[in-house]
Formats: sequence, structure tokens, C-alpha cells
Amino acid sequence: MTRTFLLLLSILPGAGAILLGHGSFGSLLMILGLFGWDAMALGFLLLGEQAQTIGWAGAVIGPTATVISVVWTAIMTSPTRRDRQRALAERALETAYLAYLRDNLRGAWIAVEKGLRGAQDDADLLFLAWCLTLRSHRRRGLERRLYRRLLRADEDGKWSWEIERELEAQAK
Repeated sequence: MTRTFLLLLSILPGAGAILLGHGSFGSLLMILGLFGWDAMALGFLLLGEQAQTIGWAGAVIGPTATVISVVWTAIMTSPTRRDRQRALAERALETAYLAYLRDNLRGAWIAVEKGLRGAQDDADLLFLAWCLTLRSHRRRGLERRLYRRLLRADEDGKWSWEIERELEAQAK
């Protein structure tokens, strides 16, 4: 998704975070933001001193959640951060492949996990993570989740032949 689209969408508190894969944080921001904006609208529309207090509380909470959402999305989608994540993912991939070639599956898995923390949709890291789960007989649910993430991330089909080959080998 483009940065501009995400920044515009993050005016709705938490929407940018949810679309970037940070569902818990985005949901919390969305709940706070919607509560704040609703409390502000209702507090100022209703008569009474208590209603106005609620309105002022909402006037602080709603816009604050919106500002946090926009600033957080701007930071998370900045080109500098993306470049830093790409470099981290490449180092993690190199470390993981070296560990894998030395038959150190645990070391490879640790490197892949570290790389995926910074680049959740890196097709190369996801492919290696999926292969490691196949080789180490990890949980079946994890294997399926990684497979689905890999198919979404591998838009240009870079790993499609290897994926088919791995699936055929597993079927035998």
C-alpha cells in the first residue's frame, strides 16, 4: 500500500496500524479514538454540566488518538525505516542460510525470526521459515500460516517452482 493512502486512512485512529499488521495496537487506538470522538460529540450536544465534562474528555482523547495514529503511521512507513528493515532482513537471511547450510536448524530459525520481526512480508525470509518448519516438523498450524503468508508475499512468483517442489516432496 502506498504511504499517502495509509497516512490519509490513519486519520481514522488505528486504521493505518491495522493495515500494517499491528492489529492489537491499531484496535486499541481505534477504540480510544472512536470513544473520544463520540464522547465529544455527545457531550457537547447534550445539555448539562456532566455532559460537557464528558465532551471535554472526549475532545482530549479523540484528537490525541488521531494524532498518535497519523504520527505512528508516518514513522512506520518512512523510507528510512524501510531501508533499515531491508538491510536487517538481508543480514538475517544471510545468517539463516549459513546456519541452514551448516545443518544448524535452530540457529537458522532464530535468524529468520529476527528478520521477520522487522520485515513481516519478506518473501525470501518467509520461504526459508516455511522450509524450516517442514524440515523440523514444527507445528502444523505454523506451517500453514507461513505458507499463506508466503503466497501473499511472493507476488511475482519468485518461489512458486520451489514451493511446488517442496509440496511434492512432502506428499511422498
